[in-house]
Parts: sequence; C-alpha cells; structure tokens
Amino acid sequence: DETALIVRQLTNLGLKKIAVFYQNDAYGKAGLDGVTRALAELKLAPVATATVERNSTDVKAAVDKLVPATPDAVVQIAAYAGSAAFVRAARKAGFGGTFYNVSFVGTQALADELGKDGAGVVVSQVVPSPYQPSRQITREFLEAIKKGGDKVQPNYSSMEGYLAARVFTEGLRQAQASGKITRESFITGTESIGNQVISGFPVSFSGTSHAASKFVEMSMLTGDGRVRTPGRPPRPSAQGARARQPLHERFAAAQLFQTHVFIRLVGLLDAAGAAHHGGDARVLEQARLGAKGHQGGTFFARQLLRQARHRVVLAAQKARDLADGLKLETRCGRHLLHGGLQRFG
Repeated sequence: DETALIVRQLTNLGLKKIAVFYQNDAYGKAGLDGVTRALAELKLAPVATATVERNSTDVKAAVDKLVPATPDAVVQIAAYAGSAAFVRAARKAGFGGTFYNVSFVGTQALADELGKDGAGVVVSQVVPSPYQPSRQITREFLEAIKKGGDKVQPNYSSMEGYLAARVFTEGLRQAQASGKITRESFITGTESIGNQVISGFPVSFSGTSHAASKFVEMSMLTGDGRVRTPGRPPRPSAQGARARQPLHERFAAAQLFQTHVFIRLVGLLDAAGAAHHGGDARVLEQARLGAKGHQGGTFFARQLLRQARHRVVLAAQKARDLADGLKLETRCGRHLLHGGLQRFG
C-alpha cells in the first residue's frame, strides 16, 4: 500500500522517472517489488535501482549508479542510517530530485539523523499523525503518555505501538468473551473483530485478513526536526489561503520548490552558494561573473520561478483529475494556489 501510494503521488505530479534505493535483504527486495508492480500498472519501470547492505552507510556505489540516471525521485526502502547517508551523498553529487521513504525507515530517527538536511524528504505513514490532536485517537494517545508520566516520546513509532496495543486489547476482550483466554481463543477473538472503528481509526480483521489497516498518508520532514502531515481539512476561516490549500497542491508546490534554486536565487545575495545548492551550472556561471553576473543570475532565477509557477499549476490540476477519492476544491483551490504562488514570489 505504501509503495503504491508513493508511485501514485509521484506520477500524478508528472514525475515518472523513478529510481529505487533499497536495502539488500528480503524487506528491501519486497519494497522494490512493490514499486516495480505499481510502475508496471502504469506501463513504467524504475529508471535505475541500487542497494545498500543492512546496517551499512556505504552508499557510494548506489550514488554512482542512481545519480547519473537523473531520476525525478528516489524511493528509499532502507533503515534510517543508510537512507540518511544516501540523501546527503546524492545531494552532494548534484541530485536535485525528491526522496521518498516508507514508514519502515523510522521517521523520527531519520529526521534526527538528517537534521537540516531532511528538509523536503517525504515519508509514507501507516498510522495517523501523533502531532495532530484534532483526531480522537491522537488525543487519547497523548493523554495516555501524560498519564504515564510523559516517559514516552510521541512519534510515529510510539503511535504505532499504541494502536497495536489497542487492537491487542480488543482481541483479548473478544477472547475473554469465549470463556477462557488461550492462544487459540485470542486468535479467534482477534479475527472476529471484523470491521471496527477504534477511537476514529478503522481496523479490519478476519480469518483471511490480518493486515488490520490500509491507512497510508504522506508526511514531509521540515529540516528542524518536525514532521508535516496533511491532517484533516480545516474549517473555512479567515486564516488565509495557505491554511485551506489542499494536500495535493501543497505537495505539488513542494516537489517543484524544494531544490531551492527557484526561490533562493531571487532573494539571496550569495548567488554562487544558492546556485551550488540548486546544482544549476548556468546560474553558477552567472554568479561567477561578480555583481553583474549576480544580476543576470537573479534574472535567470526569476525566469525559472515563472516556469515553476506554471508547472505547479499544471501539476495541481493534474492531481485534481487523478487523485483517488480526494474531494477537490476546484474554483477555490485554483484561486488559493495562485495566491500562494504570488506570496512566494
């Protein structure tokens, strides 16, 4: 489910050159298979694949193989240390695309390891955000931590553990109803849960399905240790367009702006440093010309910014048409996106 959503998110935004960086074990290969199947349904295939050994941060060979393939995005199926090493090394080698991770990576561990280098890195999640008390399950999770003396850090891993405990408890309750709790009665009781909603979070068990949930959503690291998630659509208010901007539009903008070359060159005095970060040789050459070159570099960056605005609008429109089950704010959404882009400019 996670790799399928990642592929759908990327291709809906027009990003079809997808590479895969995966851990060289059964889990990593399963993730590679998931990405490959999702792409095959769209008559696509990974543009390149590369591996890292388990518990290793030696990613040089992977960088040397994937970066020259110039993918739009790299899907990472690995533990946090290897994934973080690849993000840093790939960016240093000039890669300006997006990094997508599955929840296995450990979101908080990846954020802590990357620090400010984590800005723009995307992680799929299989449980609701532990940082949004607007959800009932999150409120109860945070309250449980408080009652326990605040000894647990609220993050995605602890949220997943909390949900597993809630499901486990429900399985025990069903088993007890049979008269005696045994291994067999617990299995039967858990399978008899059927379709239930636990504090607003739907779960499903049966004799043929033990997956419990198909919940998947995207989150993004901010570079300051925080994790951004879409959450529930906020109520209409006077807080402005940004607060109500739909998820697909926010991610469309993030995909195109996160390399920073479009934004930073317009406002930074250090055109050379910004050009180096963006990896654009033409802008770097302009910056090397000194003050005159800086003016030319800034002009070129503004041209890129105009093009980026157009691409964001097209990507958001395409996402509107293709996003499964998403209720889209058509007329209002377009107006809000244009307003947001004007503020960026």
